[in-house]
Amino acid sequence: MSWWVAGVAVAGAASKFLGSQSKSRDMQEAARDSLLTGRYNINQRKLESRQTQFAMLEQGHQAASNIKKSADQAVGTATAAAGGSGAIVESGTPRAVLTNIAQEGLHAQMGAILNTKNAMKADRRQTEAMNKTEWKQASVYAKGMEKDAKRTMDSARLNYAAEVGSAVAGGYAAGLSKASTTGKVIKGAQHVS
Repeated sequence: MSWWVAGVAVAGAASKFLGSQSKSRDMQEAARDSLLTGRYNINQRKLESRQTQFAMLEQGHQAASNIKKSADQAVGTATAAAGGSGAIVESGTPRAVLTNIAQEGLHAQMGAILNTKNAMKADRRQTEAMNKTEWKQASVYAKGMEKDAKRTMDSARLNYAAEVGSAVAGGYAAGLSKASTTGKVIKGAQHVS
Protein backbone atom coordinates (compact mmCIF):
# COMPACT_ATOMS: atom_id res chain seq x y z
CA MET A 1 0.00 0.00 0.00
CA SER A 2 1.45 3.32 -0.99
CA TRP A 3 1.10 6.70 0.63
CA TRP A 4 -1.52 7.90 -1.84
CA VAL A 5 -3.68 4.90 -0.97
CA ALA A 6 -3.20 5.78 2.70
CA GLY A 7 -4.30 9.35 1.88
CA VAL A 8 -7.45 8.06 0.21
CA ALA A 9 -8.16 5.87 3.26
CA VAL A 10 -7.70 8.87 5.58
CA ALA A 11 -10.05 10.94 3.37
CA GLY A 12 -12.62 8.12 3.54
CA ALA A 13 -12.27 8.00 7.32
CA ALA A 14 -12.74 11.78 7.49
CA SER A 15 -15.85 11.53 5.32
CA LYS A 16 -17.32 8.84 7.61
CA PHE A 17 -16.49 10.99 10.63
CA LEU A 18 -18.24 14.01 9.13
CA GLY A 19 -21.26 11.87 8.29
CA SER A 20 -21.44 10.64 11.88
CA GLN A 21 -21.02 14.19 13.12
CA SER A 22 -23.96 15.29 10.96
CA LYS A 23 -26.06 12.38 12.23
CA SER A 24 -25.18 13.34 15.81
CA ARG A 25 -26.23 16.96 15.17
CA ASP A 26 -29.52 15.74 13.72
CA MET A 27 -30.12 13.69 16.87
CA GLN A 28 -29.41 16.72 19.05
CA GLU A 29 -31.79 18.83 16.97
CA ALA A 30 -34.48 16.14 17.30
CA ALA A 31 -33.99 16.23 21.08
CA ARG A 32 -34.31 20.02 21.14
CA ASP A 33 -37.33 19.93 18.82
CA SER A 34 -38.99 17.37 21.06
CA LEU A 35 -38.67 19.68 24.06
CA LEU A 36 -39.84 22.70 22.07
CA THR A 37 -42.84 20.82 20.71
CA GLY A 38 -43.70 19.56 24.19
CA ARG A 39 -43.52 23.10 25.60
CA TYR A 40 -45.67 24.46 22.77
CA ASN A 41 -48.30 21.71 23.25
CA ILE A 42 -48.37 22.36 27.00
CA ASN A 43 -48.87 26.09 26.49
CA GLN A 44 -51.63 25.47 23.95
CA ARG A 45 -53.34 23.00 26.28
CA LYS A 46 -53.17 25.52 29.15
CA LEU A 47 -54.73 28.19 26.94
CA GLU A 48 -57.52 25.86 25.81
CA SER A 49 -58.12 24.80 29.40
CA ARG A 50 -58.47 28.41 30.54
CA GLN A 51 -60.93 29.08 27.74
CA THR A 52 -62.89 25.97 28.68
CA GLN A 53 -62.92 27.00 32.33
CA PHE A 54 -64.16 30.50 31.43
CA ALA A 55 -66.94 28.90 29.38
CA MET A 56 -67.80 26.65 32.35
CA LEU A 57 -67.85 29.67 34.64
CA GLU A 58 -70.14 31.53 32.28
CA GLN A 59 -72.49 28.53 32.03
CA GLY A 60 -72.47 28.13 35.81
CA HIS A 61 -73.27 31.82 36.27
CA GLN A 62 -76.10 31.53 33.73
CA ALA A 63 -77.50 28.46 35.52
CA ALA A 64 -77.35 30.20 38.91
CA SER A 65 -79.01 33.27 37.40
CA ASN A 66 -81.81 31.19 35.91
CA ILE A 67 -82.34 29.42 39.24
CA LYS A 68 -82.54 32.80 41.02
CA LYS A 69 -85.08 34.09 38.48
CA SER A 70 -87.20 30.97 38.92
CA ALA A 71 -87.02 31.24 42.71
CA ASP A 72 -87.96 34.95 42.62
CA GLN A 73 -90.92 34.17 40.32
CA ALA A 74 -92.04 31.39 42.67
CA VAL A 75 -91.81 33.76 45.64
CA GLY A 76 -93.80 36.38 43.71
CA THR A 77 -96.44 33.86 42.70
CA ALA A 78 -96.73 32.54 46.27
CA THR A 79 -96.95 36.10 47.67
CA ALA A 80 -99.69 37.00 45.20
CA ALA A 81 -101.60 33.80 45.95
CA ALA A 82 -101.32 34.34 49.71
CA GLY A 83 -102.30 38.00 49.45
CA GLY A 84 -105.27 37.17 47.21
CA SER A 85 -106.62 34.71 49.75
CA GLY A 86 -106.69 37.37 52.43
CA ALA A 87 -103.91 35.82 54.54
CA ILE A 88 -101.26 38.00 56.11
CA VAL A 89 -98.05 37.28 54.20
CA GLU A 90 -95.71 38.41 56.96
CA SER A 91 -96.67 35.69 59.43
CA GLY A 92 -97.69 32.07 59.79
CA THR A 93 -97.97 29.50 57.03
CA PRO A 94 -97.65 31.87 54.04
CA ARG A 95 -94.39 33.18 55.47
CA ALA A 96 -93.08 29.62 55.96
CA VAL A 97 -93.96 28.80 52.35
CA LEU A 98 -92.07 31.88 51.09
CA THR A 99 -89.06 31.07 53.29
CA ASN A 100 -89.04 27.49 52.04
CA ILE A 101 -89.17 28.61 48.40
CA ALA A 102 -86.31 31.09 48.98
CA GLN A 103 -84.17 28.44 50.75
CA GLU A 104 -84.73 25.91 47.96
CA GLY A 105 -83.69 28.55 45.44
CA LEU A 106 -80.53 29.33 47.41
CA HIS A 107 -79.66 25.63 47.73
CA ALA A 108 -80.16 25.14 43.99
CA GLN A 109 -77.94 28.16 43.29
CA MET A 110 -75.24 26.83 45.62
CA GLY A 111 -75.46 23.44 43.90
CA ALA A 112 -74.97 25.05 40.48
CA ILE A 113 -72.02 27.07 41.78
CA LEU A 114 -70.39 24.01 43.40
CA ASN A 115 -70.91 21.90 40.27
CA THR A 116 -69.26 24.63 38.19
CA LYS A 117 -66.38 24.92 40.65
CA ASN A 118 -65.85 21.14 40.68
CA ALA A 119 -66.01 20.91 36.87
CA MET A 120 -63.39 23.65 36.61
CA LYS A 121 -61.15 21.89 39.12
CA ALA A 122 -61.50 18.58 37.24
CA ASP A 123 -60.58 20.28 33.96
CA ARG A 124 -57.55 21.92 35.59
CA ARG A 125 -56.39 18.60 37.11
CA GLN A 126 -56.82 16.78 33.82
CA THR A 127 -54.88 19.47 31.96
CA GLU A 128 -52.06 19.37 34.52
CA ALA A 129 -51.87 15.58 34.31
CA MET A 130 -51.74 15.64 30.52
CA ASN A 131 -49.07 18.36 30.60
CA LYS A 132 -46.92 16.39 33.05
CA THR A 133 -47.21 13.29 30.89
CA GLU A 134 -46.32 15.19 27.73
CA TRP A 135 -43.30 16.86 29.33
CA LYS A 136 -42.06 13.59 30.77
CA GLN A 137 -42.33 11.87 27.37
CA ALA A 138 -40.58 14.77 25.62
CA SER A 139 -37.81 14.80 28.24
CA VAL A 140 -37.26 11.04 28.07
CA TYR A 141 -37.10 11.17 24.27
CA ALA A 142 -34.73 14.16 24.34
CA LYS A 143 -32.41 12.46 26.85
CA GLY A 144 -32.37 9.30 24.76
CA MET A 145 -31.52 11.26 21.61
CA GLU A 146 -28.77 13.18 23.44
CA LYS A 147 -27.26 9.89 24.64
CA ASP A 148 -27.47 8.41 21.15
CA ALA A 149 -25.82 11.54 19.71
CA LYS A 150 -22.99 11.29 22.24
CA ARG A 151 -22.50 7.57 21.52
CA THR A 152 -22.48 8.24 17.78
CA MET A 153 -19.77 10.91 18.16
CA ASP A 154 -17.69 8.79 20.54
CA SER A 155 -17.88 5.86 18.14
CA ALA A 156 -17.05 8.10 15.17
CA ARG A 157 -13.98 9.47 16.94
CA LEU A 158 -12.72 5.98 17.77
CA ASN A 159 -13.37 4.69 14.26
CA TYR A 160 -11.68 7.73 12.73
CA ALA A 161 -8.59 7.28 14.89
CA ALA A 162 -8.47 3.54 14.13
CA GLU A 163 -8.88 4.04 10.38
CA VAL A 164 -6.29 6.83 10.23
CA GLY A 165 -3.88 4.76 12.29
CA SER A 166 -4.44 1.73 10.08
CA ALA A 167 -3.95 3.79 6.90
CA VAL A 168 -0.76 5.40 8.19
CA ALA A 169 0.61 2.07 9.41
CA GLY A 170 -0.28 0.45 6.09
CA GLY A 171 1.41 3.24 4.14
CA TYR A 172 4.50 3.03 6.33
CA ALA A 173 4.63 -0.74 6.03
CA ALA A 174 4.27 -0.53 2.26
CA GLY A 175 7.12 1.98 2.15
CA LEU A 176 9.31 -0.31 4.24
CA SER A 177 8.60 -3.35 2.11
CA LYS A 178 9.46 -1.40 -1.08
CA ALA A 179 12.66 -0.15 0.49
CA SER A 180 13.66 -3.59 1.70
CA THR A 181 12.83 -5.20 -1.64
CA THR A 182 14.76 -2.52 -3.51
CA GLY A 183 17.65 -2.88 -1.07
CA LYS A 184 17.79 -6.65 -1.56
CA VAL A 185 17.88 -6.31 -5.31
CA ILE A 186 20.71 -3.78 -5.12
CA LYS A 187 22.65 -5.94 -2.64
CA GLY A 188 22.08 -8.96 -4.85
CA ALA A 189 23.35 -7.03 -7.90
CA GLN A 190 26.49 -5.99 -6.02
CA HIS A 191 27.37 -9.60 -5.16
CA VAL A 192 27.02 -10.79 -8.70
CA SER A 193 29.49 -8.38 -10.17
